[in-house]
Amino acid sequence: MGIFFIGLTIALAILTLTSPTKWEKAQLTTEEQLWLNSIGRTIRVCPCPDYPPIDFVDPIKGYDCYTNDLLSLLEQQLDVKFEVIHARNWPDLMQRARNREVDMITSIRDMPERQTILNFSKPYLTVDTNFIMRKDTAYE
Repeated sequence: MGIFFIGLTIALAILTLTSPTKWEKAQLTTEEQLWLNSIGRTIRVCPCPDYPPIDFVDPIKGYDCYTNDLLSLLEQQLDVKFEVIHARNWPDLMQRARNREVDMITSIRDMPERQTILNFSKPYLTVDTNFIMRKDTAYE
């Protein structure tokens, strides 16, 4: 089973969680269930170290962000436990992935150079960013 295989499960579960009509338990394949059972249903997750408000560690509240809220819901949906392993910075996060010290990374962009060691799920959040200017301000 490759590192981050659970990404497919996460994508499925998030689609289930965001269903506007009802909250259903995610339907996992036999292979996904066997993998979860083989790891004791504990998934080692490494959040992106500094991507507020999506993913970050607050000095007072700890890991308190959008992604953590999703992980909490997924714990209930999938009957799993996420063990959060914090990285000091981006290079530390990538080294932990290379060393297989984590099963999943959150809030990471799919890029060709990362595909050599990571499997990516569909994005669980898309953030459009824009420049905003006042209408009454002159600009060139």
